[in-house]
Amino acid sequence: MGTANPDPGGPDPRRAGRDLRREYRLAPSPLAKGGQAEVFRAVHKPTETEVAFKRSASGGEDAVARMKREIEAARRFGDHPHVMPIIAWDPGHRWFIMPLADGTARDFADELTDPDRLRDLVTAVCEALRRPHREGWIHRDLKPDNILRFDGRWVVADWGLGRRPRGETSHPARTQAGTGFGTIGFAAPELSVDAHEAGPEADVYSIGQLIGWALTGRDPLANVALLPPAEPWRTLVRRATRMEAEARIADVDALLAELTEALDGTAEPVVERGRRLLAAGDAASARQLLELAAHADADPALFHQVVVEFSDFAAVSPGTLGEAVRAARSVRGRRGRLTGWVLAVARYAADAAEGDLLGDAAETLFALGGGRRADVREWVASLSGPAAATVAAARRAAGTGQPGAGRRPKWPVVAGAGAVAAGAAIVLVLNLTADGTTPPGADPAATANTARTPSPLAATTQLKNFVAAWDNYPDWTACALATGDEALNGSFPAAVSERHDPTHAITCGNSGNLTVMFAEHLVEGWYRDVADRYRRAPAPARPVDQEKNPPADAHVFQWSPTRRALVWTDDRSHAIGVLTTDSPTVDLVKVWSRYHA
Repeated sequence: MGTANPDPGGPDPRRAGRDLRREYRLAPSPLAKGGQAEVFRAVHKPTETEVAFKRSASGGEDAVARMKREIEAARRFGDHPHVMPIIAWDPGHRWFIMPLADGTARDFADELTDPDRLRDLVTAVCEALRRPHREGWIHRDLKPDNILRFDGRWVVADWGLGRRPRGETSHPARTQAGTGFGTIGFAAPELSVDAHEAGPEADVYSIGQLIGWALTGRDPLANVALLPPAEPWRTLVRRATRMEAEARIADVDALLAELTEALDGTAEPVVERGRRLLAAGDAASARQLLELAAHADADPALFHQVVVEFSDFAAVSPGTLGEAVRAARSVRGRRGRLTGWVLAVARYAADAAEGDLLGDAAETLFALGGGRRADVREWVASLSGPAAATVAAARRAAGTGQPGAGRRPKWPVVAGAGAVAAGAAIVLVLNLTADGTTPPGADPAATANTARTPSPLAATTQLKNFVAAWDNYPDWTACALATGDEALNGSFPAAVSERHDPTHAITCGNSGNLTVMFAEHLVEGWYRDVADRYRRAPAPARPVDQEKNPPADAHVFQWSPTRRALVWTDDRSHAIGVLTTDSPTVDLVKVWSRYHA
């Protein structure tokens, strides 16, 4: 029939949608307007009750389908005090009516800096999502504008981008893989990869970004965690907004439990909790154990008594394992067993070709004094190629107090014949030092796929000309074939998207904190698409010096949560270059200007 009326003075639930529409007088201009719909203040003429009237902006098939989804969700869950109900709706799903809210979370931003007020909002959102998540619904568009203050409480609204339970979705192609979804900054990374397969973790990510927004006063960047400045909120947001969905706080109940623990101090003793998680033996508990270790202020007893017993490294993501390994550097007390555990992680990372994890483990190993152990020296001597270069860089970083250097160079993977058939694309990934000094260290053995400078690995004259000036940089350790996001395939950590993988990729590095990448895309259309993704990427939150006003032929953007980037291109040769850094002092424009031809 198109109505649901909890108010006996409101519209008659037996009236047809067309007749019912006539009972409402709309304001001349909308309160809010988006790409799919617009909301008007309206008056129910028989009762003079003010309401909100939302209608499809376009009337197109997709817009109507999404409004139908919003109506369905509000009808299904609107009896919950923290879900916005609807009063009446059009049977054709072109409009509906809901109570008039006092405003959005954005309108009350000033008061949300108060921890108690913010806690009320987060609790309300989590409680609103509990039943939908249990029944397979995912909101997918949580943001300040969709959290409303109504009748003295917070309510979740606008389910238009929500996903129904699997098997009930009418048109999965509307959220097909590779299609951007949600609101940039608040949307979880996986929503830009395959929004249809997103789970509760996507909404947890958005809640984390909501907290960051409330406590910093800034809107978040795409795929960059917006961390509050102080604890305990900072750790909570960090855990809710990890790039990998499986590494996040799992659901809203777990988020509420961690919120209560953080704010009320009701946690069980750290070591007891660690033992319980270790004994559970499942992947989720393993992840929670390592996250506990990473954020327990390097509790010595937790590491010495519990973490050293954990050995199922493949059960957790390399990033989660790496955080625990880095935290081990600050552990006090006798370190013999702990050093042995870190060595086991390093061996696993080398065997699994996990370069970042190997860099973390090797730096920790040397920071703990492991270089004096015979088993560590024997293992180091057995390494070759990129693993040897990574460990050598880690040794230097541990000796100079510059963490992070051991995570370069990236690991080489040679694309197969199928990639060659897809088209030619050649990429070089190069690591630089910020100060131009040449660190001492061993060189990986040279092969047909390695070189000292980038030009010998350039497969075409055009690419060789594009990279030639960078041969003048004096401090290369080695170059080798590689792939990944550093292959400039159009996807990068701050904006995960469809990848145009190159035929070959090359990585060159030393122990520095800059990375420069070159790509040649000869497949028709790929160059333009990939180059435009980098050129359109949002500017970094904290540009350095000349990065604030880059030259016209360069663009500075956020590459990842910790790295800034500068991109330049050559339309004639279809070549792309990207320079990145995680240093808060290195000026990318200054470095680029020195070596750019």
